[in-house]
Amino acid sequence: MTYPPTCAKPGTSHLAAEQHRREFLAWLERINERYTRTICHTIIA
Repeated sequence: MTYPPTCAKPGTSHLAAEQHRREFLAWLERINERYTRTICHTIIA
């Protein structure tokens, strides 16, 4: 099981927070992709 990247620490620069947000969204996308594939395989199988 993969976990989301750690939350940005309070006081980090705006740039770091933006970078973190992008990483988090990419992580969510990967999870959703895997989840969707699993559902499709289950329905097809």
